[in-house]
Amino acid sequence: MKSFTYLLVDLGSFLVPFIFSFHPKLKFYKEWKHLGKALLVCLLIFLPWDMYFTQKGIWGFNPDYLCGVYIYNLPLEEVLFFICIPYASLYTYHCFDVFGWRQKWRQSIDWPMLITGILFVLFAIWNYQNGIHFLPL
Repeated sequence: MKSFTYLLVDLGSFLVPFIFSFHPKLKFYKEWKHLGKALLVCLLIFLPWDMYFTQKGIWGFNPDYLCGVYIYNLPLEEVLFFICIPYASLYTYHCFDVFGWRQKWRQSIDWPMLITGILFVLFAIWNYQNGIHFLPL
């Protein structure tokens, strides 16, 4: 069962939003015509990037948690990740719209987002100056 962990995470993150996509108030299934384009863009950008970084050894995947099926040099679970997670994210965004949370969130997020952004930039500068690099340069 351990070898299906990543696959189960992918499927779980997809199935819950998929099931609720048919809820009478949400009707997310009516937005699927736009979903294909969004997923295609995501796949075209991130799959080649992921393949390249995996090939170069910048990152990899623990085979203990994989089912063993590979597409090029990526495990099946990683390819599904770029379908399941964007689907779940767009579903969540849709829910924020339907329930009016997005507008409320936008009104309350300005200062916290600005402060968080500044802290991330300062953290990146501090790490770079201390020789902590996330990509081999």
